[in-house]
Amino acid sequence: SVLRGGFTEWTKRQLPTAAGNEKAKTLGDWSAKPVPELFVSTEQLVELLAETDSPSAIQFLDARPPGMFSGSESPGFPAGVKGSRLATAVNLPVGQFFDNGMLKPMDELRQLLANVLDTEGNRYVTMCTHGIQASVLMFVLCYVDANIDAIVHSNGLIELAAIKPELLV
Repeated sequence: SVLRGGFTEWTKRQLPTAAGNEKAKTLGDWSAKPVPELFVSTEQLVELLAETDSPSAIQFLDARPPGMFSGSESPGFPAGVKGSRLATAVNLPVGQFFDNGMLKPMDELRQLLANVLDTEGNRYVTMCTHGIQASVLMFVLCYVDANIDAIVHSNGLIELAAIKPELLV
């Protein structure tokens, strides 16, 4: 349902719903737990950028719209920050993966990601201004390839702009 339009699409198709205090037929034992190894802080990102001998070993994927990536639209960074992105980042706007709020079919997703995911052994770091679009991009990457080596820069480029603005071009 999340991938195919959520509750709006569910009700539009007149699928069953219930109102009131419905009780679960059986209780599950699953609970959400953070997975720290899927995230990289701004400090860790700065270290990662300094340690990277081969720029092709890590692919930085910027999930923002093209205008924010290029700097033609305000990225929302603190006053005085000149750059809008990492020099080696590839723009992969998350909006292209959806049609009318619904995730595109798998074959279309694979086609959109073909140029980015065409190398073996790469590690991917998703990023955006605040971490939300980066998380959506991470979801799409993992949906297309469950074995992908990817992490999310969860603090957002806004924090990098405040701490290390010289890393942005």
